[in-house]
Amino acid sequence: MATDVERRESVMTGIYHTVDRSRANWRILDALEGLLRTFVTLGAALLVGLAADNVLHLPGALRAAYGIGLLAGLAFMLGRLVLYPLVRPISDEMAAAHVERAFPHLDNRLINAVQLADERFADRLTRRMALSQIRQTAEQVGGRRLPFSAGLRRLWPAARRAAVVVGVLVVYALLFNAHFGNACQRMLHPYRYIPPITNTRLSVTPGDTVLLQGDGLLVEARVGGLLPETARIRVETADGEKATDAMAFEGSAFTYEFANVQRDFTYRLSAGDALTRPYRVTVRSRPTVRRLELTYSYPTYTGLPDRTEQESAGDVRAPVGTTVRFAVTPDRPMATGRLELRYEAEPGGDQPAPVSVPLKADGATLHGELELSRSGRYAIHLADEAGVRNVPQVRRLEAVPDAAPRVFFVQPARDVAVAPDARVALLAGAEDDFSLRELHLFLQRRAGAESERYLSWTYEPGTQNAREGAVLDVQELGLKLGDALAYYMQANDKLRREGEQESVGRSRLYHVRVVDAEQAASGEAGAREALRDVVTKLIEMQKANLAGTGLLADESAAQEELAAEDEDAWTGFRNRAGQLVNAEEDIYARAAEAVGAYAGQDSASMTEALGRIAAGEVSRAVGLLKDLQGAPDSESIPPRAQEAAQREARVLALLQALLEDPARLLAQILEEEEGSEELSEQLEDLVGGEQLAKRLLKNLEGFAEEQARVIEMSNRLAAKPAEDFTGQDERDLEEIVDTEKEWTRFFQEAATDLSKLPPQDMSLATQAQELLEVYSEVQQAVAEAERKAVEMAVPHEQAAVELAESIETNIEKWLMETKDDQLWSMEDPLEDYEVPITELPGELQDLIGDLVEGEEDMQEQYDDVTSAWFDSLDVGAGWDTMDGPISNMSAKGVTGNRLPNTQEVGGRSGEGRTGRSSGQFVEEEATGKGGRQTPSRLTADPFEAGWVKDTSGEAPTGATGGGKVSGQGAEGFQGPSPPPLQQKLNRMAIQQGEILDNARRLEYGLKKYRHPRGKLPEAIELMEAQKTALEAGDVSLFGRQQRVVLSNLRELKELSEKQKQLLRDRTALLPKQLREEIASGQGERVPEQYRQMVENYFRALSEE
Repeated sequence: MATDVERRESVMTGIYHTVDRSRANWRILDALEGLLRTFVTLGAALLVGLAADNVLHLPGALRAAYGIGLLAGLAFMLGRLVLYPLVRPISDEMAAAHVERAFPHLDNRLINAVQLADERFADRLTRRMALSQIRQTAEQVGGRRLPFSAGLRRLWPAARRAAVVVGVLVVYALLFNAHFGNACQRMLHPYRYIPPITNTRLSVTPGDTVLLQGDGLLVEARVGGLLPETARIRVETADGEKATDAMAFEGSAFTYEFANVQRDFTYRLSAGDALTRPYRVTVRSRPTVRRLELTYSYPTYTGLPDRTEQESAGDVRAPVGTTVRFAVTPDRPMATGRLELRYEAEPGGDQPAPVSVPLKADGATLHGELELSRSGRYAIHLADEAGVRNVPQVRRLEAVPDAAPRVFFVQPARDVAVAPDARVALLAGAEDDFSLRELHLFLQRRAGAESERYLSWTYEPGTQNAREGAVLDVQELGLKLGDALAYYMQANDKLRREGEQESVGRSRLYHVRVVDAEQAASGEAGAREALRDVVTKLIEMQKANLAGTGLLADESAAQEELAAEDEDAWTGFRNRAGQLVNAEEDIYARAAEAVGAYAGQDSASMTEALGRIAAGEVSRAVGLLKDLQGAPDSESIPPRAQEAAQREARVLALLQALLEDPARLLAQILEEEEGSEELSEQLEDLVGGEQLAKRLLKNLEGFAEEQARVIEMSNRLAAKPAEDFTGQDERDLEEIVDTEKEWTRFFQEAATDLSKLPPQDMSLATQAQELLEVYSEVQQAVAEAERKAVEMAVPHEQAAVELAESIETNIEKWLMETKDDQLWSMEDPLEDYEVPITELPGELQDLIGDLVEGEEDMQEQYDDVTSAWFDSLDVGAGWDTMDGPISNMSAKGVTGNRLPNTQEVGGRSGEGRTGRSSGQFVEEEATGKGGRQTPSRLTADPFEAGWVKDTSGEAPTGATGGGKVSGQGAEGFQGPSPPPLQQKLNRMAIQQGEILDNARRLEYGLKKYRHPRGKLPEAIELMEAQKTALEAGDVSLFGRQQRVVLSNLRELKELSEKQKQLLRDRTALLPKQLREEIASGQGERVPEQYRQMVENYFRALSEE
């Protein structure tokens, strides 16, 4: 039997089924309603957005934001209004209540039944009543389908609104199809440019594009629809810079041109209601030349060394025939490179075709070269690996032809009239664009005669400027009164090309006319009077300016307005002071002009003194007057005016003294100038000299130690025969030689250093000579150490020939200057014997016969063979009475009338026939009896005491060793001099070498600073010959050449004085402070960024 609970649950099954269906229907209806509401809301929002875009042309960002908002609203509404109603929890009570609201006639029975079904009643009656209630509800709802359409009625409002939205969309799409589609596309693709539909339509070219750096860009916008009045372009660079500009209208399009585009940018156009999207312009950089290096290899005719321009601007200017090597460093790897040359057309000819010179890659650099033959232009063409080409920059090619030298005279540069005893100093200059080779002075002694080369100078390659001079001695040239000498200079440069003729430049032709002394003096007096007139005028000007300075000072002291700081009063004061400054500057200018005009003439002392007055006192007066002009207050005027007046008075006094005694005034000025600068210079010299002396003393201590060790080694090696030398001995000998060489260089350099010191009150010059003597001795030690021993093998028959040489009547002293390094191996007689040395008679007799044989008649086959035998013969010993090679020790013989033999004869003798002999001359007088010419030769015979009276008129022959001293004649021996005299000559040769070195340094300095050398090169050649003659003992040659050398040096001194007067540095006329400032600037470096600019500037100045 079923229980109440079971019966209740059975009855509730139908009710629950009804509630479940109602719950499901409720969910569906809520979801449908939410979907309709979502559609209406979002559809209306979409219509608003599309319409807004059609009207307002919404930007992409706003369209994107609007679209994101629509999607966010769709997601929210679908979740909240559609998905949530489908999944939200609905209880049975809620479902029952929802059904009763739809069907009010149920009268809450359904919800009561649901609630009673869940209750558990304890009372049976109550259970039965609840079960009865449930059954009644089940009977009313059970088996019935609750109408679903009743719930659909609440969907109609939303459906009607949705229909309205759909209708609007359909009408919008049909009536405004293009606008609807355009707006939809723009909304769907907010970040893709889709142009809105406007009244004005723009078609832009080129749009997005890629350019090469430096190219131009032409933007063109063709217009459709409504034509606007203007169009504008908006540009924005990658750096954010923005600019807007108007476009030009040409034909049917608006245009805008970008020139020389260098970087990326974007642009967009606006015209009427049309606005284009941003277009991007991408710029590709072109290859550029980061560094250009040019190396010039000049042709041989220029004498110029190779030159390299590290950071070249590119323009090429060089002599014709120069090889120019290009080293091009681009900013990236290059695929190809070339030089394109375009030469200038010949006069009347056609333009030549371009010439291409390839550039070959070597790492990151391209190399090429060309020979400069013609002027023109060139450009460097490059292409990188992507095929991008550079913008060729056209540069200049200038082939400079070799012009003839320019030759000119500086002094006197005019025809002159001189006295018969005058000397005319000539100063000339020569200039060549590349290199001078020779400069010649030509003289024409009389009209119609050939020009003769009087002096010549040669130059090293690369010498572009030269100054030379000569002194013409009217008497030496043999000019007489009324003669006229013509002269000119001619210069030759280097050969332009092998096989071509050299170019020659000539100066003007000038004349020297010989007149009497009165006429010559009148011309010189005229120049002096003209200079005196200038000085007189300067005195007048200085007096006036001095008076003006005093007047200005007096008036300024009495003017109260200046003390009251009255502006007009001060302006007047400064104007008057400025007039005084201008007047003093005019004095300075006129003095400087006079110095330049009369420099180099006979009034040299007056000219130089005037220049120093202008540079010193006048310049200081100008400065003091400027200080007076810039006086800050009235109290400072009197002392400044007084100081300026004192300086002007000093100038006036100097100018007046200049008229009285120019030479004395010049000496006084020089003494004052030297006194102010001498002390500082001496201090500098003393510091340098002290350092040099300390360094020299230290090295000399080391020399003493080294030399002691060398002497010890030398003594040890000298005691050992050379054939017994070991390897260590050979190395010791080499060490000795190397040590002496090293100290040779040291003493030579030390002597040079000491010779550079200025003269002082100490014996530095003597110290230098001592060093040179040490140097000579060390050098001799090196030579002796390096000399190898020579062994002379002499046969028995020729022993006397090799060992003995003839004794001459005229004997000069001579000693060996080297050690004995010759080993004579001579055969001895077969047995020893003694030769008696007889006492000589008090007087020797000689029977003289005429010499009937000539030297040319003597034949070699008749000569006796020299013997080593000696004897002491008595009566009748002589060449005629005893024909043979036996030497006689008795000094007796007969001088016959035959020529002596050529073999050596020793022993003792009085005067006989001259010939080969060796031994002792025992006669007091020599008269010369003829004979053979004796060759010069040296023997080790000692010199003897006594003096031979020589009355011979014959020319002396060769010198020998030993003998007695005789008188002196006009002609010396043909051979070495004796040691005492040779030692003196060697010392003279050393001094001559020092003078020669000084002369060479002088010539180098004159050439370097382009001063005239005169006959200094010729004097140097003669000095070299003199040094050689002194070393050889030829005093007669030295004497003849010395007179010429002194004459040449005197001429050089005269030319230097003329040059100094003529080319005096104008900065000497500046105040000392300003001169020092200018000099200090020479040592300053040019800033790196301006170095090339300054170099080009000065190169351009030098080429003008």
